[in-house]
Amino acid sequence: MKNSDHSSPEDAAAFVPQKLPDQRAQSTPLGKVFVGLLVSLVILGGALLLFTKTITISVSPAESRIKVLNGLAILNNNTLYGFAGQHTLEISADGYDTLEVPLYLNEASPPTFGVELNELPGLISFDLVGPETGQLFVNGESFGEIDRNPVEIERGTVRYRIEHPRYLPAEGSFEVSGFGQEQSVPVALTPNWRTVTLNSEPDNASVYQNEILLGQTPLTVDLMPDLYVLSFKKEGYAEAKQLLEIELGPPLAADQITLELLGGSLNVNSEPAGARVFVDGVYAGTSPLSYAAAADRKYEIRVEQEGYDRWTGSGSVTTGGTSNISASLVQQFGSLDINSRPQAVVFIDGEQKGPVPYEIRLPVDDYEVEIRLPGFRTISQQVQIKKNEAHKINAELLTEKDARHAEAQAMYRAPSGINMILAKPSAFKMGAPRGEPGQMANEIEKSISLERWFYIAETEVTYGHFDGFARDMAESIPTLGRISGSNPTHPVTQIDWQTAALFCNWLSTQQGLPHAYYPKNGKLVLDPSSIGYRLPTEAEWEWSARVAGRRSEPQHKYPWGNTANVPSGAGNFADTSTVASVPDRIPNYSDGFPGLAPVGSFSPNSMGIYDLGGNVAEWVHDYYGIELVLPGRKLVDPTGPENGLDHVVKGSSWRSGNETELRYSFRTYSDSPSDHIGFRIARWVH
Repeated sequence: MKNSDHSSPEDAAAFVPQKLPDQRAQSTPLGKVFVGLLVSLVILGGALLLFTKTITISVSPAESRIKVLNGLAILNNNTLYGFAGQHTLEISADGYDTLEVPLYLNEASPPTFGVELNELPGLISFDLVGPETGQLFVNGESFGEIDRNPVEIERGTVRYRIEHPRYLPAEGSFEVSGFGQEQSVPVALTPNWRTVTLNSEPDNASVYQNEILLGQTPLTVDLMPDLYVLSFKKEGYAEAKQLLEIELGPPLAADQITLELLGGSLNVNSEPAGARVFVDGVYAGTSPLSYAAAADRKYEIRVEQEGYDRWTGSGSVTTGGTSNISASLVQQFGSLDINSRPQAVVFIDGEQKGPVPYEIRLPVDDYEVEIRLPGFRTISQQVQIKKNEAHKINAELLTEKDARHAEAQAMYRAPSGINMILAKPSAFKMGAPRGEPGQMANEIEKSISLERWFYIAETEVTYGHFDGFARDMAESIPTLGRISGSNPTHPVTQIDWQTAALFCNWLSTQQGLPHAYYPKNGKLVLDPSSIGYRLPTEAEWEWSARVAGRRSEPQHKYPWGNTANVPSGAGNFADTSTVASVPDRIPNYSDGFPGLAPVGSFSPNSMGIYDLGGNVAEWVHDYYGIELVLPGRKLVDPTGPENGLDHVVKGSSWRSGNETELRYSFRTYSDSPSDHIGFRIARWVH
């Protein structure tokens, strides 16, 4: 054994350093593979960093599962790393629809891709007790016919109704859990029939209802609640009928029907035909009637018809024979006695009968009786004539004018919420006498007689009243688009006379009244026979302002009376608070409104009408003109000149501050809209 400390020369020579060989030339194959793999991984990592896209998948619900179905991508939690191009994701969650979602990755892809799954509806089984099927309604919506198989219903509280033609409807409510969960709802339907047992002697008779065969006796049938006339027929036997009134309840055993051997035919005729025939107290049909009767048996016959006396008799037949029974019904009569003041003409069911006094004998029945007289309101009345009774009518006919007066309400509300006050006008002096302070040349004094009652608006028409018309007519009247009011209680302004007249026609349409204005030669012309809405005439306006509601007082000169001094709270005039540039202001007077005021802000006149003085001046119907009237002549219901260029404007406004304009008789004219001109409406009663 050699000592390691004493090596041989050969061994020593083995440890002498030699020239190192070229290590690249000496590398082993395994080393080459390792180096190549390392280089590939470096290149692949760089490529991944260079070419992969990253996107966060936001899902609802949060616990959803995400799976990559195709495409080169890696999913880490909810972050997807993938190459550009088309990918497909599968997203699922318990209780939700599973979605396959296409996802295209490129440079423009957003950082987050959101997906929301749809809840699965609940699977509801209705456990029906009674019928096998039924018609299901959920929250009023039909779900069609159901059986005991599940029905898909969305989550939430639902109200159901199940119907079946032979059962009473069943209703209820419950909470649907949803998310695909199965639920069972027990529903018991109550039968809507009664079990009835029918028997006959002899048995094996065919039972019919309205010519429909129900079966042979003994017979058990289920009948819905109703009134039934059942026919029992058996060869060789007379037909028998049974009247049954069926109500819900426990099983019912109907009275046994005894069939009698067929004898012959009992024929019942009546005059008039179509009468109801009863045989032995049982309804058998209408005349003419052929009744299968048993032989050698007496039958009691009763025949009835509305408006006729009941007929009774009897009859019998022999075997194979025929017996004819004729019932002549006696018609029932009553009398009608008609009188009227003044004497008029009677019409019955539209047929002219004669002048009053008129008396007639009429068959028992209902009649439409009219009493007509030209120029008077027709009286129409439903009259029931009863047997042996005298019906009397004493009518007081009214002219159409008087009838409308009698029907007129002291106040009513027109469409758009405008209150209308009834005016029963009288004769008065219109205009102003010469020499009256502030009097103008166009205020010629005239004697006026207003004979037609009329309604006049309690207030001026406001933006609130006008709004519906403005919206309906915006396309046909473009100027309405420029009209605006910041306060719906302010009187509407900045409209011309024609627009005010069209508003009146629109109101008439809303109430079903004829239009008061109709177009003629490019203008709106008044139909004096119409009771539709219109502008008040100048005479009506001045009477309403100066006379209405004051029986003993003299006509008022000003809105507050007949003294020149303006009292506090008299109205909305040009006062110290007026901000606009006006020629005159009332000294030491303040009404608190720098411009327009809400209608009705001040006390009404004696008739209950507001703002006939102040706030806005008002369009009236009349064309403007100066008409000279001969002394002693009285104008009756004047409506002004037939033609003209401008229309009359009456009343003072928030711009008025001098004695001339503050007087009721002041009149001016215009053809243009203005910020201080509005209007109110009127209509004739008759």
